[in-house]
Amino acid sequence: MLNQSNNVPFPREGTDANLFERLSEYISVFNGNWIRRIEPATQEQINRLKQASVIKEGYKHKLPKSYDVYLKHMGVDDGDLLPLCWREASDIEHMIDFHIRNVNKDDLDAHWFHFAIQDMGGTYAIDLASDIPSVVETEGAYFRRIAESFEKFLFQSAFYEFERYSYYNYFTFSINGVKAATHLFDADDIFDVIISVTRDMAEKHDMYKAWFSDFNNYIVVGEGIAFFISRPYDYPGYGFVTGESAAVVDDILDTLTLKLGFRKKS
Repeated sequence: MLNQSNNVPFPREGTDANLFERLSEYISVFNGNWIRRIEPATQEQINRLKQASVIKEGYKHKLPKSYDVYLKHMGVDDGDLLPLCWREASDIEHMIDFHIRNVNKDDLDAHWFHFAIQDMGGTYAIDLASDIPSVVETEGAYFRRIAESFEKFLFQSAFYEFERYSYYNYFTFSINGVKAATHLFDADDIFDVIISVTRDMAEKHDMYKAWFSDFNNYIVVGEGIAFFISRPYDYPGYGFVTGESAAVVDDILDTLTLKLGFRKKS
């Protein structure tokens, strides 16, 4: 979406110094009650969490500043910001307990800082071994990289959980379905094919790629219209289109269905 006052891309890019301000002003457009629901963690709780962490000591200094911002403003209750988590899954006291209980477990990677528990039993973790600490989804030995940075993960979560207009439609798709629809059976990266097709559609509706998109999340926004597409792996990809105009939402969905073989969900 665009900032109505000065016609600049919104939500704004910035630094960790104004991360919370940027995040809260974005969410408040769609959910004005969110700012009153969140509850910060105390510095004492933050210190206990870091002391209890099961990651190797050498990695602890690499925790991103954006995660400290998250804890200091919503470490006890993030107002249901994180997707696929039960309400208290990211509560700092639950995470302190998680780290204490798992301190001697050999199956936890020494450079993953686990920061939330998913409703199906997996976790979200920050991979401190990467140059820019990325976010991974883990379950036992399984893991999948889901966001380029913790800052982008927060804005992607806000987009996925809160950005809703009058009309909203969910869709799914598969790698084979996209290849069949495009006849690009030898494509190296089907996600690149999807982005190429949707780029023209985005321009048609005066939309642009959001700055918090990354290798796994393609997010396109405009004035009163937005859509999101996930990268497909060994299971169906998914996404949604939401907008103030039913005609525009339908046009985007029809294009995705016709040109890429996406399937609308009723």
